[in-house]
Amino acid sequence: MPTKQYVRREANFGGLTVTLVDVISMTGTSVAGILNVTVNSGTGQTLDIKLENLDPLSGNVIGSPLFSHTQVTNATGLPFTEMKVFADTTSIVFTPVLKLTFTIAGTGPSFSFTYELISKGF
Repeated sequence: MPTKQYVRREANFGGLTVTLVDVISMTGTSVAGILNVTVNSGTGQTLDIKLENLDPLSGNVIGSPLFSHTQVTNATGLPFTEMKVFADTTSIVFTPVLKLTFTIAGTGPSFSFTYELISKGF
């Protein structure tokens, strides 16, 4: 089974409240998302990440997120590493188009993080 990979590195994403969206072409029967946060600062800063299926023709989100990561805040101990997994348990294969959303909020939020998606199957 081939393995596919996506990697995003934010060396010091800071000072902005923003939502970043990456649309990724990836297929398979399971997918793992690995988040590693090494720096966070600001006031009331938060980092939220979720992975969703997209309809390839309309671009609309299909159903609930495959997974969402634990929210990272100023109270989160660093370094923070978390892996979330969606696995095919009912012959449902995730769509070939995924929407990965990073939401950064707070007053002067700053995060340094890496994020990796790895899929298996097909």
